[in-house]
Amino acid sequence: MNDLNKACEIAVAKQKQAYGAKSKATKISKIGETNDLYIISFHPACGSVECGGGGLLVYKKDYSVAHYCIPSYPQNIFEIIDNAIDVDVPAEYT
Repeated sequence: MNDLNKACEIAVAKQKQAYGAKSKATKISKIGETNDLYIISFHPACGSVECGGGGLLVYKKDYSVAHYCIPSYPQNIFEIIDNAIDVDVPAEYT
């Protein structure tokens, strides 16, 4: 399993715990990548994004997971997003 697939698997499992296995919120809509982490965005559970959106950060070093929320958390979220490169979402996670 490559690093991206492992990160997606971990992130989707976290979403399933929060929203349930059949929720639309477990489907990845976009992935950004930096040297240190993956920025994983999901489809909103309710059909619309509120307050700018958010998702999960998966750190490459240890595959730990943290939430991100635009525009407030972490404080440097815009810097992280600006430095990220979009990568294709593996089909099994869309």
